[in-house]
Amino acid sequence: MPVTKVSVSLDSQVVAAARAAAQAEGVSLSTWLSRAAEHVAGLEAMRQAVEEFEVERGAISEDQRRAAREILDAPWPVETSEQRARRDELFAELYDTRTDAERSTGAA
Repeated sequence: MPVTKVSVSLDSQVVAAARAAAQAEGVSLSTWLSRAAEHVAGLEAMRQAVEEFEVERGAISEDQRRAAREILDAPWPVETSEQRARRDELFAELYDTRTDAERSTGAA
């Protein structure tokens, strides 16, 4: 994966906490910060997906809302493979452009 070097300014306490967390996980500070940024970007993408879905199709189901809440409330930086799979499944549901009739018949 290509990497872009950036310079950022962070609160000293944030840097200390991030360094400690990275060390505890056995990864570099850069890797830890990259994961943190990816995590937050994923949360924002999910919020946008839900918002777009609701504008186009109405409110999401309670099951979908509960699944989204589980993902959004999951402790970071730990994301289990099950959580990632559920997140991917929820995104697929939200971006599924088939009609309800097509979904019920299994049409592509």
